[in-house]
Amino acid sequence: MSLDPHQWSWRDEAFLMREGLRVQNALEYFSHSEFYRFFDGQKSLLQMRRRGIDTVGHSGTDFRIVYANSAAKVGEVSGSLIVLQRVEVSSGGSDAKEVFYIQGGTVFLSPTVASVLQGALSDASLSLKDQHESLTMRLPFGQDRRPVVTHALPQLSSILFSV
Repeated sequence: MSLDPHQWSWRDEAFLMREGLRVQNALEYFSHSEFYRFFDGQKSLLQMRRRGIDTVGHSGTDFRIVYANSAAKVGEVSGSLIVLQRVEVSSGGSDAKEVFYIQGGTVFLSPTVASVLQGALSDASLSLKDQHESLTMRLPFGQDRRPVVTHALPQLSSILFSV
């Protein structure tokens, strides 16, 4: 298993067959996952509540459901989408941390905005490089390439900003 939790997915077929998956048991389901252990779920407010401890006024890590689609609300595992969030709770409020989603019974860690942007910029950079090489390859050997690149800028910028 990768050390990067963004590479993981987790699913418990036995739980899904026995209990199904719906909003009411999504946190219970999530608490069995590798993500829960990796992000110190055993020390969380959710874990305290699972043991019957009142957590009102307590600080610490908590997990919350922030979205559930209609399939999840009626317990339809195959079409369900449930979004959970890890938050740090303190007397000053709560601070959002990681976002997880359960899609069709499989748990994933959502990518960060930075990783999505990095991927998009990397793709745009490769596309620009390919376009530049394609444009310069059309010129006879030794011909000045500046005019072609200048005329290609609108096309290249549209590729960059379509990401």
